Order: sequence, then structure tokens, then C-alpha cells
Amino acid sequence: MPKFIHAADLHIDSPLVGLDAYEGAPVERIRGATREALKNLVQLALDERAAFLVIAGDVYDQRPLLETSLFFRGQMQRLADASIPVVIVRGNHDHAGIAPRNVVLPDNVHVLDDAKAESVLLPEAGAVVHGRSYPRPDCVADLVDGYPAPVPGLLNVGLLHTGLGSVDPEHPNYAPTSSARLSAFGYQYWALGHVHNRSSHGAGAVPVEFPGNLQGRHIRETGPKGALVVEYEGTKVGPPAFRPLDVMRWHDVPIAVRGVAGAKELRALVTQHILESTGADREAGRLCAVRVRVAGTLAEGGGAPPTGLDLREYLQGSLQQAAGLLWLEKVRVDLRQTAADGSVVEQQLSGLAEVLAHDFEARRSLIEELGPVPALIRKHFPLLLEEADFLPNDASRQEDAEAVLARALELLRAELR
Repeated sequence: MPKFIHAADLHIDSPLVGLDAYEGAPVERIRGATREALKNLVQLALDERAAFLVIAGDVYDQRPLLETSLFFRGQMQRLADASIPVVIVRGNHDHAGIAPRNVVLPDNVHVLDDAKAESVLLPEAGAVVHGRSYPRPDCVADLVDGYPAPVPGLLNVGLLHTGLGSVDPEHPNYAPTSSARLSAFGYQYWALGHVHNRSSHGAGAVPVEFPGNLQGRHIRETGPKGALVVEYEGTKVGPPAFRPLDVMRWHDVPIAVRGVAGAKELRALVTQHILESTGADREAGRLCAVRVRVAGTLAEGGGAPPTGLDLREYLQGSLQQAAGLLWLEKVRVDLRQTAADGSVVEQQLSGLAEVLAHDFEARRSLIEELGPVPALIRKHFPLLLEEADFLPNDASRQEDAEAVLARALELLRAELR
């Protein structure tokens, strides 16, 4: 059964945020992660003997250096040598205005026009790919308006870089459209890009897919990253199969502490959590970038809670067994000692605050259930609004949420006393 590969958001040579500023970071491996992920994508297409490859935008993160363009060309030549066609649309990061001008891509690569939608016929694959590139970065029109009608008897693949109605608040709603419109358009598959999290949005038998980006670039892009392998027979498409292609993976490791006896026990607990959380990726040879967030209570008499710097220095020594495959991006500590007369209510409030601070979905659900309570908190505790709104439910504002909840907990403790 023939198959094609759907990838998006390569962001080649995009700087990975939050690591190379630290002494001892595996800088070269970090800098080369997006390139290695592209090599893995090309190898996947070769191994799967793909009929074609589609890339739904943002090959580059910004106007590419000549070296970056030549690297991409070299990878496309590997596919040309295997007679694998590649169809690309430009997105908001690699729009037509920053297109490389001095590098000619191999003949197997088709970069779709930015002035109007066009179609690329792939007769040997029994398919046709429709799409349009971004002429500029802030594309606010529904580009689907100009997409051609489906070609009867062929597999019709729509290639589009879109926010799809802001399905992810991290990404602007460029080229806005809806999954309902795409599902009813008449194509058999929609290959989307722009949103960096893997997700499906199709209705009925029409897949409308975001594969996510090839390589996570910062702590908000955790988990496996890769591309989709899609089998088809004529105009019938099978369920897309996700294949991880990243070489470096980000881990956000929250650790809840309850009445730990002292620093020695705490260090052992944190070390265990980190090794368990990253074990599978390290065994697969992936570099793991880890943010550790320790919150909770130490038992009375257990000594002063360690600072993030103290704990980081210890962990860098205790994690030597994972040297080369594990790097601490950040260590954050919010620990308190349990008072001898600490009430059960106060401990429960503390636990609730920790959960809410680290889980924006939980905050969103709480806001929906509380109804008028947030307004009352605004009225009676106005100091909570000095730097942030009550319980922000945007994951990108995690630090604001933690600051608000920490302040709220202080006020509630004062009332309880």
C-alpha cells in the first residue's frame, strides 16, 4: 500500500531556548538538534519508500543563512536521488519575503506559489497536492477560499499553514479557517502546519492533521515530536501514524513534597523522579532537557529548605550516571516547613494551590465550576491583581499563575490564623 509523509514546522537552525547559557551545556548537540531531526525525517521517507513528502510551512525560523539553505538543499537531494517528490508551502516564519534567493532546490521539490493557490500533480503516486504559500508573515485571510476543486479519481491532499481558529493559544490564528470547512471541502486529507502540538481535527473520514514540529525548542514544547506516515489506497486514506523524529526532548518534572524529613531524603526523592521521568528517552539515546519544579512541605526540624541553586548543584553531581544525555534547564524550589500546629485545612489549601499552579487545565476547570467566586476574590483580595489576573489559564503564563497562587495562599493562611 503506498504512503506519504506529512511534516511541518522544521524551524531549521532555530535556537533552542534556555540551555546554551548554562556552563557545561551540550551546546553543539543543542544547536544541531533541528538539523538532526530533518535528517531523521528524510531517512524516514527513504525507509518507508514514501510516494511523496509534504511540508506544511516554516521550514526556516527566519531568513536563513546560506549555510542553512545549503544544508536543506542537501537533504532534499537525498530524496531526489530516491525519486521522492516534495511539496512545500511557506508559512509565517519562512514566508515569500524571506525566501532564499541564491540556492536552487532540486527538481523534485515544489514550493507552492504565494500569489494564488496551485496544484502539483504527482501521477506516479496517484495524488495531487493543493496549497498556497504565505506572501507575508501576518496572513489573516482564509487561504482556502482560493483552493482548487478536488480532482476526481486522485488522492487530493490539501496543504495549509493555519491557526485553525486558534486551536492553540500559543500560536496566532493565521490563515483562519475551520475544521468543518476543511472536512467538507472534498479533499481526502488536510496536511496542516503552524501549531506545534500533534492534534487531529477531522470530521468523519477526512483527516485534518497537525503533526506538530519536528523538534521541541523550549520547555513549553515537551513530549515526542515528529511527523505522520499516511497509508492510502486510491482515494481512501488510513489513520495517520505518528513517528517521533526528535533527538532532544524537553521534560517538565513537577515534584510534590509532603512532610519530607530533610535535605538528604529530598535530594534522593528529586533524583529518583528525574531519572524515572527521562529513563525511556535516555535509553533511546535522546538528550533530555529537564525543568524541575519542587513544591510542598518539609517536616518540622528537617532543616532550612534548600534553594534552587543548592539543589541544582547537588543534582549536577548526583546525575553523573546520565552524563551526556541529561541537562537541567532550570531548578525551581518552593518549599515550606510544616508547623507543629498546622491545621488540616491549611495543608489541604496548600496542596490545592500546588496542583493549580502547575496544571492550567485544572485552573480552567476550577474557573468554570466556581462561577462568581473569582469576582468575589477580586473584590476582597485586590492585591492579587497587582501583577496578574486570577488563575490565568494560558500555559504560557505559568509563572504568573504561580505568583498569584503563592500570594493567595499567604492571604488565606493569614485569615486562618
